[in-house]
Amino acid sequence: TNLEQGFKKMQGAIERSSLPIERCAIVLLTDGIGDYSSGANWFQNNNIPVFTVSFVGQANDKLLMDIAERTRGSYFRANNSTDIVSQFNLIFNSMAGGSILLSDGGHIMQDEIQTMSLNVDESGSPLGMMTTWQGSRIDMTLISPGGDRIDSKGAIGKWYLGSHYATVKIPQPQVGQWKVELLGA
Repeated sequence: TNLEQGFKKMQGAIERSSLPIERCAIVLLTDGIGDYSSGANWFQNNNIPVFTVSFVGQANDKLLMDIAERTRGSYFRANNSTDIVSQFNLIFNSMAGGSILLSDGGHIMQDEIQTMSLNVDESGSPLGMMTTWQGSRIDMTLISPGGDRIDSKGAIGKWYLGSHYATVKIPQPQVGQWKVELLGA
């Protein structure tokens, strides 16, 4: 992989855009095999985080971690397409000023319901939730502190649904204890 050329193209795209530089970030999806000499320097000097995501077993983890650390980004390893979607959603949530409140893994059987809880503070930040899976389907429902059930069929929040993921963003979540209900469908 010619990482140096990739950095030059990303730098050019940012310089041509009308976005303020402090609102920019880069996601570098790569096999991590290759080298770079000074490509990340421009991003480091301009305080633009580079989030690196590798997707093959023989990726150069050290190189990708170095790029991410130097630029205030993060490094993620994706082992399959579901992991890639999951990592991109975590990155986008982070770039939007959110934080990872809950990260869990496991198995769910058909017709089984699993419930997790999380607390939303008074910061005013949007609530972003995502679930990914392999196999059939999982239906996600959020339950607000007031008991309102929020799912992809309702008008609350912005939902993104795929064959192996569901993501929702609630712009002004109610403060308090939320529940996330996952149903193996």
